[in-house]
Amino acid sequence: MRERSSWLFTVLCLVLIAVFGVDRSNAQSRPVPEVGVVADDNKSYFASYTEVDPLRHSFENSVMKGMVTFLGGDRWKLDLRAKRPLQRIYFPAQSKRSPVAPRVSDEIFYYPRVLGLAEKASARDKDWDWGLKLIYPGQLFAPLVVLASSSEARMVAATNWPPKKVKPLYGAERLTLLYEEDVPVNASVSYEAMVVDVKGNSASGDVPWQLALDRYRAWLDSHMPVPNYPDWMWEGQGFLDIFLALQSPFDIRPIRSLYQNYKHLYPWVLFWGQMTAPGSKICCALNEEMHPDYLPALPDFVREVVAGGGHAGYYSAPYYGTDSGHPRRNLETREGSDWLLTWIGKNKSYGANSYYVDTLGWSYYGEPAKVMNLFGSGLIPKDSLIEGVTDIYPAASLVAGSLAGSGDGRDGFCGAPYKTPETFDRTTFPRFGRYLFGDRLFYGGIANQDSTFWGNVRYWKRKDSKRLQVCGYVSYCEDNGPCEYGTERLAFLLGEKLDVRTPKDNEILDAIIQERIRANWWARRPVYLDTKGLELTSIPRDSKVEITRFRAKDGSTLFAISNPKLVAGLSFRFKGTSIAVPVKKIAIVE
Repeated sequence: MRERSSWLFTVLCLVLIAVFGVDRSNAQSRPVPEVGVVADDNKSYFASYTEVDPLRHSFENSVMKGMVTFLGGDRWKLDLRAKRPLQRIYFPAQSKRSPVAPRVSDEIFYYPRVLGLAEKASARDKDWDWGLKLIYPGQLFAPLVVLASSSEARMVAATNWPPKKVKPLYGAERLTLLYEEDVPVNASVSYEAMVVDVKGNSASGDVPWQLALDRYRAWLDSHMPVPNYPDWMWEGQGFLDIFLALQSPFDIRPIRSLYQNYKHLYPWVLFWGQMTAPGSKICCALNEEMHPDYLPALPDFVREVVAGGGHAGYYSAPYYGTDSGHPRRNLETREGSDWLLTWIGKNKSYGANSYYVDTLGWSYYGEPAKVMNLFGSGLIPKDSLIEGVTDIYPAASLVAGSLAGSGDGRDGFCGAPYKTPETFDRTTFPRFGRYLFGDRLFYGGIANQDSTFWGNVRYWKRKDSKRLQVCGYVSYCEDNGPCEYGTERLAFLLGEKLDVRTPKDNEILDAIIQERIRANWWARRPVYLDTKGLELTSIPRDSKVEITRFRAKDGSTLFAISNPKLVAGLSFRFKGTSIAVPVKKIAIVE
């Protein structure tokens, strides 16, 4: 009898694997993710499971009925029917803490805002005090959140396809995904999620938060291809950033001279503020028409650039709203999509052959699949640069601002050169998003708040900026600098093209360009791998030496190295080999 039962058990396993593509024993070893809801009485309810078979667990109570199914790997599916109106669904929910280190002080939350934010778990340790409650897609670049230490990581990620609007939440060693969706009585909803637990060793380059992101990226790659960027975007070192509204009076001659002097490095020029009068200092007004003070000189110059084989474009944006009387127009609506497409068409009529779309990658503009389809259908041109990045939007991204952060600084996510999650309660952490999108085309530089650390002009000392005062940059840079050229160094270390407004007399910018030209950098299509596989324990923190790894298209390994203090005698290890750190402020080592 025992032999027959064993034989039947084996057959059942094989049938389950064949039908569901799932290893039954793998399912048994994993805890079933929790389901929580808030009903129309504003009370919370959690599911209690009954095992249907090794892959499926059912539940039913006074407000809901459903099933959680193991899909294999790290993935689960929730099928839920409402027995009374529901307002919010948490899947996976997490009623109990799930630490990834013996001490909460050794744990860090990683959050997908801007290009990555990090918050110590000890700074977000009050039960049910969730951190930032932002929406994917747009406000967040991926539908996930990670809790990690130097040896373990846990990640939850939404894996709905088509993608759905969701809020990843974190706090008190918990991670959850929130769907704010009204579900009427007898209506059904389904959600899919990934729950990842990994172990690693950061000291040897086996970094747990990277290992967790690898799982999500593998799933993403199975659902959509890597964006295919226009060949011309890979040419040159970046683009010239022209803020027209700072000029008064407007004069095309210095702009023409700047372009002629630098077009061999920056064959692309983008204009901000063509909608407002010179001297207005307004970069981003919602106005599709070019201000008459720029006519006809500016369009004539743009056509001149294009005729010479270069690329030029102007500012545009979805209708992000100005006040309650002029609200946001989501791109899923005819009114919203027509606004943006009309603006892009206007810019084309002014001679543009490339396009900048503000706020799109950093804001929520409606149903994810419909916004995503604006790219796939060509309604948003392939020759476009969007502000920010969102995993399902296949466009090049301007990520300037990911170092200093955004907002007024009161949320505490004030980034700065050398500021790390291990040593500060809250900071920006652009390595997080850059690692997830290591093969994407990013532009970093002077735009947004990252002008704070551009060049050696020390903008962080300005007393007329409330944000700079709140972030305490003067004392930070005195104690932790050098902060000079921090923006340029970050763009170099992350493998970003350059957003440049003032290319002259900048020693670090010049050094970056010289090294990239010498190494034939962009032709080799380097993929950013952060510190994966690097043993960096021999690099003293106070040396300010930073090292990142890249993989070229021919499989060779490249290292970007910043050594601002010209420290000699340092080395790191990769695959058992010791590699010397050059005594150069900027270096590429192969």
